[in-house]
Amino acid sequence: MSITRHMRIVASIALAASIGSASCGGGGASTTGPSGTVDHVVMSMTTATIQVGQTVSLTAQGVTADGTPVAAGTTWSSASTAIATVNATGTVTGVAPGTVDITATIKGKTGHAAVTVTAQASGAYTDVTVGRELWTTCATATNSQSFCWGQNSSGAVGDGTTADKSTPTPVSGSISFTQVVAGTARSCGRTAAGDVYCWGNLHFGFGAADQAPSPRLVSSGLNFVEISNGETDMCGRNAAGTAYCWGTNTAGASGDGTTTTHPTPVAVSGGLTFAQIVAGRDFSCGRTAAGIAYCWGINNLGQVGDGTNTNRSVPARVSGNLTFTTIAAGMEAACGVVSDGSVYCWGANLIGGANNLSPSRVNTAQSFGQVTVGVFHACALTTAGAAWCWGENDHNELGIGSIGGSTSSPTAVSGGLAFAKISAGHWYTCGVTTSGALYCWGASIFGNLGLGSTSSAGVPTLVK
Repeated sequence: MSITRHMRIVASIALAASIGSASCGGGGASTTGPSGTVDHVVMSMTTATIQVGQTVSLTAQGVTADGTPVAAGTTWSSASTAIATVNATGTVTGVAPGTVDITATIKGKTGHAAVTVTAQASGAYTDVTVGRELWTTCATATNSQSFCWGQNSSGAVGDGTTADKSTPTPVSGSISFTQVVAGTARSCGRTAAGDVYCWGNLHFGFGAADQAPSPRLVSSGLNFVEISNGETDMCGRNAAGTAYCWGTNTAGASGDGTTTTHPTPVAVSGGLTFAQIVAGRDFSCGRTAAGIAYCWGINNLGQVGDGTNTNRSVPARVSGNLTFTTIAAGMEAACGVVSDGSVYCWGANLIGGANNLSPSRVNTAQSFGQVTVGVFHACALTTAGAAWCWGENDHNELGIGSIGGSTSSPTAVSGGLAFAKISAGHWYTCGVTTSGALYCWGASIFGNLGLGSTSSAGVPTLVK
């Protein structure tokens, strides 16, 4: 067959190679032309390189021995779906770094394309959240792609499987999320329109009879601008500051004056408007625009911070007359930053000892602008982005280069990195730097550090 005829065949199948987000569609697999015996398959491209989470659209055309296009369907396959998947229309999605053979089969003949998948470039991430009781991590990227990894037995990674993942894995489907939050055995995402989708274990409090290994709509029409994932409860607020919560509501974490399970969002009682909403384990908190913090739900360890250990099913003001610039809820404790940069915490004592029924100032001379609370440790960022952590360090979760012991005073995280976001979880911590690079440290029991293994890291380590 002449080179000229080959070029004409390639042109006739509308060469397509559009690289974009995982929500992009692929090209059609068949073209018009006479039916006949396929001699060979012409591919729109034989090599391609994409990043994890990106796509490339391939097309293929079966032709006769004399180069005439044949109208016939195409079957696509990937030699390794762990590296890249391909759908029925030829759209290839990068899953993990590596090179994979993508095959197009037409009437028994095959064409091939070698697709190389590279790690997402440094500077690609905008946010990260860490599961507190289990080991799932989720992050959002500048290309509007969402990734999760780590423990996936309940489907909390959202890739349609229940196999654990040790590197960032794209959340399946074509939905674009502006916020993704990891939780306990489930993860959730918020769209720009304010709808909420969740994946993983939706048994508890969400009314689902099964697990959802890929995103499932759980709230629509409330126009959420922020969501927060607790253990078996979650909360959100709209642009007007109205807060809604839903879930098991065992101890009043929904804040509607009941302890009745709510599979869909219910408005928090009290008529308060919030500038921030956070959810912990069986308790929730909100911060008003004036900086007043309120909490509700379980209070056996002082999680509500009102000076008692009585459960509250409606918002109760956190004692101390403090004005907070930001708050955070962990598994059994909450913390907040006040206007002078001091951090106050209430609830469970992260290193043992007496619990705090009211806010207690963290002992440090540092001034902070952001705080996060995990299970047995907490971390905060200075206004310059320096990370400091305190609490238990039995699993390297403090990121200070040594393991063991505990500290009640914030200690500088090793590496001298400047972080824009930080999230503390169960024995590990992750943060996004001001340049958008993602680092994690601590225990990696299920690959939750995103380093490609289950090996722990004693200092911040770049996610693959």
